[in-house]
Amino acid sequence: MLFDCALMSQKHDKQKNVNLFHTARRLGIKLLHTDSRRYQTLNPIQKFEVMHAQEAIIAASEAGLLLKSHLSGKVLDFGCGLGGGALVLSYNGANVTAIDIDSKPIEEFSKYNLIDSVKIIQGDGIAYMDNLPENSLDLVTAFIFGPDFEGSLIRRFFATANHAMKPKGRILITSETGTLSLVDRNCCDGCGHFVSRNVFVVKGFEKSKKGVRGDSKNTVY
Repeated sequence: MLFDCALMSQKHDKQKNVNLFHTARRLGIKLLHTDSRRYQTLNPIQKFEVMHAQEAIIAASEAGLLLKSHLSGKVLDFGCGLGGGALVLSYNGANVTAIDIDSKPIEEFSKYNLIDSVKIIQGDGIAYMDNLPENSLDLVTAFIFGPDFEGSLIRRFFATANHAMKPKGRILITSETGTLSLVDRNCCDGCGHFVSRNVFVVKGFEKSKKGVRGDSKNTVY
């Protein structure tokens, strides 16, 4: 019985991957195949990060909320972990900066030397965005964000991501539903969209002179 269940699960996962790659091909998005040499060199956590990022990117792109211009532009991967998400973004032509406040995953990421083209930083991602020139990022990704049950991290994150994001940029976040519900309440009216229970996209907007999120003069793109 357990063996039969395991076989069914493997078949389901295989079919899921086939469907994912068919959708990616239709959308013109590059994905790492599980049988590719690059994928096989990853450790189990990095493999999970890659698949998680790919599923989120495909879901947001299929919903029309993420464009190829975002994936091929200047991207900050916030809380990058072991670099699986940054690898996917770089594979699609993005100019990626990957940052994490925890030194251990950054050391592991750097040791694997996965992506020569990615700038890897160990530090505070919020402070980093705050010091960027305004309107400098096409996309901010935060895969497996939080959890944040009080909203303090979310508010700080959006204040700086808003500053750094271009008017037509995007913020792509994945997290558990409680955190994403707080995300929805803390971003401006009309610019946040649930793609699924665990994937959320914030669209850029033309900032008012005051630069206040939710100001009636802001135009959402």
